[in-house]
Amino acid sequence: MKDQPNSLLDRRRLLFHLLLAAFLANAANKFFIIELDYELTHGFYERIFQGTGDAPDQYRILPLLAIKGVRTAMRWIQPSAPFNHAVMVVNFFCGFLLFEIFFRLLSHRPQRERYGFNIGLAVLYIYTLYTGWRPDSLALLLVCSLVMWLGQWFRGARQYAVLTLGIVALSFCRSDMAAIYAVFLSFTWLSSWPQRILLVTWPFAIQFFLQFYLFVDATYYTKPIMIWDNLSGYYLARNPASWLLAALLLLYFEKLWSYIRHSIRQMPIFYVLLVGYVFLVLFVGRLNEYRLYLPFIPLWMVLDQKLHSLRNHHLNTNQSQ
Repeated sequence: MKDQPNSLLDRRRLLFHLLLAAFLANAANKFFIIELDYELTHGFYERIFQGTGDAPDQYRILPLLAIKGVRTAMRWIQPSAPFNHAVMVVNFFCGFLLFEIFFRLLSHRPQRERYGFNIGLAVLYIYTLYTGWRPDSLALLLVCSLVMWLGQWFRGARQYAVLTLGIVALSFCRSDMAAIYAVFLSFTWLSSWPQRILLVTWPFAIQFFLQFYLFVDATYYTKPIMIWDNLSGYYLARNPASWLLAALLLLYFEKLWSYIRHSIRQMPIFYVLLVGYVFLVLFVGRLNEYRLYLPFIPLWMVLDQKLHSLRNHHLNTNQSQ
């Protein structure tokens, strides 16, 4: 493959990611087809589209609007087009763009690792949703990835404008994750405290707007406190991914621990946010809802980029001495 022209390699990569996205979209659709009965009976997402849905999903309106738009367009062609077909189309495009972005964010890694990461994500994605169908999860991850990818292109005022637009968009997807990204970006790429404070303010201001002005009638359908359910271990044991993660942890514990010890000194904010988020999920979510942790993937990729740059810097310094 080394002797092949770049254009051929690019076309092969694009085709590979298109096929991988088709697999992901179809696998997720088949896996959660039973959930459609609930949607047909209760109209959970249909009520969100009408502005009368339940919280907190009602507040995560941006990715759902994309699904609504695709469904409306499909019904112009075929009036009986089901809701899940629109979700498949959105997941296909989101999956393809994600694979392309991840391939670029991991440009410092060997090519086989970049392809392997995307294959692993495509195969394991449905298990991150094992606790329930969430058709907006992949779109949320795409917005997170776009924020990190586009933010690297610019510097100064333009970078801040891009980051602000990204945080605003993310706030209409998940305000808690938007706040985490705002804090991470503030301590990673920004040095001005007024800019940091303003960036972190956006998620809270938009959540206030969504909750008290736009969707004032939305009520929460989840239990307010979940800590005792989580501590029982019942939910962790129910998700097959928990056993796979335990096996991987057993196999790679030494490497993982070494990586954490080295990287935590370079970017402690990543681990502060991750641990804080796990504690938040412990109290108000379910620990086995692994889709909740997917948005940390682009943050880890930026951390891994920094570690790679530092390693290269040390190697160049040692060679020059």
